[in-house]
Amino acid sequence: LEQWVNQQKTRPRGASNSYNNVAIELMVSVSSLFGLAGRQTEGFVESIFSLMELDLPVPDHSTVSRLIRKLNITIPVIPKAEGTHERSRFYESQSIW
Repeated sequence: LEQWVNQQKTRPRGASNSYNNVAIELMVSVSSLFGLAGRQTEGFVESIFSLMELDLPVPDHSTVSRLIRKLNITIPVIPKAEGTHERSRFYESQSIW
């Protein structure tokens, strides 16, 4: 987490990236791991930082979306297990009464 905020000015003109690649990679990993959308990931990480009493800024979803293209991160897609269909059929067949 020491590398979370980018301390160096990376561009001669315009706004520099405020967040290090580590921050963007963590946001993408959390999103992928928990199946969260961008805004949900942002709120989740903010909550975790609050619980840990860390005073670090969290990149908003649009920043993550913009910077992820530059990092060339591949997110593995895990296919859903076929057993989930069987489980849902089991619960549908059970009577509440």
